[in-house]
Amino acid sequence: MYPVVESYLASEKSCAEFCQKNKIAPHVMNYWLKRYREQDTKNKLPAFAPVEITDSFAKEVQIIFPNGMEIKIPIQ
Repeated sequence: MYPVVESYLASEKSCAEFCQKNKIAPHVMNYWLKRYREQDTKNKLPAFAPVEITDSFAKEVQIIFPNGMEIKIPIQ
């Protein structure tokens, strides 16, 4: 259904016009449009963030996650 949603977004037509022309119920299009936008938002989140170590005396990098888990990476 995502190709149909992408076609709708590229068409510059109103949802009602597009749905009528393509024989799709507007509530179905709105459902898939919402799912498409949620998926698009998830794909834009960075998987990794760059880390720059400015302290030349640092012996390790410590990462603390919101759930309390810690990761310590030694620096050589």
